[in-house]
Amino acid sequence: MSMLTYKATGRYSIGATDPRMPDFGAPTTLELHKHTNTGLEDVPTETLRNLWMARFGARNVTLNELYELRFDDITRVAQELANRKLVRQEKINRMEIDATLHYYVLEREHGDN
Repeated sequence: MSMLTYKATGRYSIGATDPRMPDFGAPTTLELHKHTNTGLEDVPTETLRNLWMARFGARNVTLNELYELRFDDITRVAQELANRKLVRQEKINRMEIDATLHYYVLEREHGDN
């Protein structure tokens, strides 16, 4: 009778360094859906929209981009635009990379995207 042993550590291990495991430190959403006081309540909507456009342009902003800027004043602008129902969150399931991507989208002036 022969004995077969396997190495159970190293490249076969599953844990925090394994790329197949989810990144537990990654954000899943910013809480823009909650109404939060920003200190920008008196700023005209046009000014807030211009600040968003100057920073991000007309493109969709990913959750990771906005999360990396969480200590920047642009997140307060995003929160105030969300308070005014001018920023919405979209979630896209990407099957080819087995991931859900979160985007923030600035609504057009009259609420239609």
